[in-house]
Amino acid sequence: MPTITWSDDLAIDDSQIDFQHRQLLDTIGDIEDALAAGDQRRVAEAMPFLRQYTLTHFADEERALQLIGWPQLDAHRELHRGFTQRLTELDGACRRGDLTAGTMLLGFLAAWLAGHIRGADREFAAEVRKLRQRK
Repeated sequence: MPTITWSDDLAIDDSQIDFQHRQLLDTIGDIEDALAAGDQRRVAEAMPFLRQYTLTHFADEERALQLIGWPQLDAHRELHRGFTQRLTELDGACRRGDLTAGTMLLGFLAAWLAGHIRGADREFAAEVRKLRQRK
């Protein structure tokens, strides 16, 4: 049973981005369950989704930030690049069956959820809501 669950403080009121954040949360729960069972194969199976997630979600989020004219867009892109780089570093070890890498991946994703979504993403949430209301 995952220890991290969806809560309103994760919502930025953009249905697409919130849906994608929920997908990440579900994947974190799957990884947590796999590690609890000692099943590194299941951890490795999450990696293709996470790689695709970085491509799709980060592009969608950056497009939304561009639409609202977010002044910190370049800095936000750098955060996304950092996530992608760290995920790449952990990918090989996870696919080789390294349970320590799986634990590191879980910690990394949980910290990202808390720091990025609750932090950086929440900063632009009000502007996204204003944009949606104008449509």
